[in-house]
Amino acid sequence: MRTHGTAESAIATLRASGHELVATHPDGELTPRDLAGIPRLALVLGNERDGIRPDLAAACARAVRVPMRGFAESLNVSVTAAILLEHATHGRPGDLPEPTQIRLYARALVLTVAHAAEILAARGMHLPLPLGGAPSPPPKPRGPKARTPPAAPAGEERGAGAPKEPEGG
Repeated sequence: MRTHGTAESAIATLRASGHELVATHPDGELTPRDLAGIPRLALVLGNERDGIRPDLAAACARAVRVPMRGFAESLNVSVTAAILLEHATHGRPGDLPEPTQIRLYARALVLTVAHAAEILAARGMHLPLPLGGAPSPPPKPRGPKARTPPAAPAGEERGAGAPKEPEGG
């Protein structure tokens, strides 16, 4: 993944690497199934309110629509992205070498999951300290803690059906 200072820079880089920019638009000529046939695809998604910026839309050669039934007129951008990426990647082997895939998986896990190091260790993967940070403490046991009922005052016994006194007073 790369970050670009401007849209023009991103467009130039994608075009130079042979990517076809495809916009999302309700009136697009492509359907999600068509995306799998585009060898080097760069999907361009806009936000729900304003859509795609005009300069980005102009850079796209074609547009894809997500067919909808019923009264819905639009989808949340994350839902649209999920639908389109599923169709675009279905059946593709991917082009990242396995070590890069593993590194990206581990990085995403470390950035999003509290006990990532333990999860990776359970899969036989050990992180270098710059990626994994300081070693995590062992996980705390889960589940309810065993509670010891408060002792009855001297000389009293509670029967099996007797109500318990509230704790702390």
